[in-house]
Amino acid sequence: MNKYIGFILCLASSISCSNRTNISSFEFKDLEKAPVLSLADVLEPIRFIPLKTRETYNLSNILKVCMSEDSFYILTVNPFGVFRFSFDGSLISTISVEGRAEGEYLIPTDIAYSRKDNVLYIADIAKGIMKFSSDGAYLSTVSSTTNYKNRQFVISDSGTIIENVLNVTGREQDAIVELSQEGDTLNYVPNKFMFDCVTPVAIPYHHSLRKYADEVLYNPACCDTIYSYHSGQLTPKYSFSFPHHVTKEDLRDFYSNISDTQFLMEYAEDGKNLYLSIFDGS
Repeated sequence: MNKYIGFILCLASSISCSNRTNISSFEFKDLEKAPVLSLADVLEPIRFIPLKTRETYNLSNILKVCMSEDSFYILTVNPFGVFRFSFDGSLISTISVEGRAEGEYLIPTDIAYSRKDNVLYIADIAKGIMKFSSDGAYLSTVSSTTNYKNRQFVISDSGTIIENVLNVTGREQDAIVELSQEGDTLNYVPNKFMFDCVTPVAIPYHHSLRKYADEVLYNPACCDTIYSYHSGQLTPKYSFSFPHHVTKEDLRDFYSNISDTQFLMEYAEDGKNLYLSIFDGS
């Protein structure tokens, strides 16, 4: 069985997480020496909130959670939907429903909440990015001027929508697109890592876009570099040297070729430490 290894990498004061000018590079052997921590070691205190749902809303397969000032929103696969909860776990409301009418979603892939304007955004592969008030009232849909099939997105401080538009086939023209609230394309990053995946569902899904304070970070699937994104430009921030990188040939038939590969799965930082989840096929 393939295994997933979680590492926490504590950066020295000379290699600051907030350093945007110099790239920080790490060898896999260095990561193997980093401490492995439980969530209790990282987050204190951990609070578990049992969801108080009705029998008709037995939620499972949670894709994303985002927070507002007084509640949190959950995107689930089973059932397909977005739900709003209070901090004690009580179900406040469902956000729209599955359907083809205006303001309804077909295939939601991501959610984000903007505290600046108190708007909930729901990305839908079929419809674009829909906007709702904090209490769930439908506001509008941001439709791109081009046929982007967004997977994940973040809302910048200026209100622009930064999307990871790569599907998992590897033939897409663009990797990141930045849209205005009216759907106009402001900036884009070309896809420079072309591959032709035989079985696209085999590519591991990970949240490639992260937003910390005023910085947007991006890590392409199966890649060994985390980039800082700004106005259509990607600047390498962290680079990891693995003994067996994932190649384009590996990605064409992923499960047949990953027996000894390593790559980043998930990442986060808190200003002092960099937290990594690393896939190790060996």
